[in-house]
Amino acid sequence: MQIERRMTTRDRREGNTLALRVGSILRAPVTDDIEEEPRRPAFARELIAGVQAGQVAGFAMVATLMVIFSVLLNKSVFDPLQIIAASVLGEGAIERLDARTLVVGILVHQLGPALLWGLIFGVVVWLFNPRHSLALMTWGLVVGAIAQIVDAHGLLPLLSGAFSDRFSLSLPLPHENFWARVPMAASWLAHLVYGLALSLYPWKYDPIARSFG
Repeated sequence: MQIERRMTTRDRREGNTLALRVGSILRAPVTDDIEEEPRRPAFARELIAGVQAGQVAGFAMVATLMVIFSVLLNKSVFDPLQIIAASVLGEGAIERLDARTLVVGILVHQLGPALLWGLIFGVVVWLFNPRHSLALMTWGLVVGAIAQIVDAHGLLPLLSGAFSDRFSLSLPLPHENFWARVPMAASWLAHLVYGLALSLYPWKYDPIARSFG
C-alpha cells in the first residue's frame, strides 16, 4: 500500500509538472516564425521625407539635363536653367546668362515642381507603405512619368495658351512655353531620373547608421 501511495503521489507531481510546462509553452508569445505587420509611418514624417527627396531628385534632374545639353546637344550647360528661368523672366533669360538667371532657374525648379512632386511621392509612400527597394523604385518611376505627362504635356502648354482653341484661361502665362525647347526624349529621361532619385533618399538612408540600407 505504501509503495502504491508513493507511486500515485509521484505520478501526480509529474503530471502537475508536465501540465505547467505545457501551459507555459501555450502562453508563450510566438515571435520567431510570425512576422508582425509593420506600423504605418506617421503622415508628417513621410511629407518631410518627400520634401527632402524632392529637393535631392530635383537637383538630379537638373544635372541630367545639363549633361544632355552640353554633351549630346552641344549647347551651353546652363541652357536648362535658363529655360526654366524664362518661364518667369521671359525671353531675356535665354538671351543672356547671369547670376540672377541661374538663381531664378534653380529656385523656380526646386520650389515648384520638385517640391510639389516630392510631396506627392511622400503621400504615395504613406498610402501604400512600400517595404522593398524595388517597390520604392517602381513608385518613383511612376511619379516621375506622371510628372512628365502632367507638367510637360498638359499644364505648361495649357498655361501658355497652346490649347486656347479648346480652353480659354482668364490669366494665362505671360510668356510662351519655353519647356517646349527641351527635346522630348531629354525631358522624359530627366523626369524618370527624378522619379528614380525620389526612391533613393531618404527612405533608403539611415541617418543614425549614416549608411544606405
